[in-house]
Amino acid sequence: MGYETISTNAYGPITATYSNLDHDEGAVANDMESTSWAVSYTITDELSVTYGTETHDKGSNTVDSEIDGVSFAYTSGGMTI
Repeated sequence: MGYETISTNAYGPITATYSNLDHDEGAVANDMESTSWAVSYTITDELSVTYGTETHDKGSNTVDSEIDGVSFAYTSGGMTI
């Protein structure tokens, strides 16, 4: 059985997103949980920057996977870089 929670909030040029996925499969060793969040800031109509992080926890593993990232987006006409 799985559960997912997603929340997105925007205030002016700032957007914050949170996500939590919980998937249970009988034995604790097979359970999986993923949590992520990101914050985006729109600098201009053409330029934005985002920082986000994810954590993945699988069952009884003692080490979680953790991912952090920063991205920049530039839009000009119909092109995005």
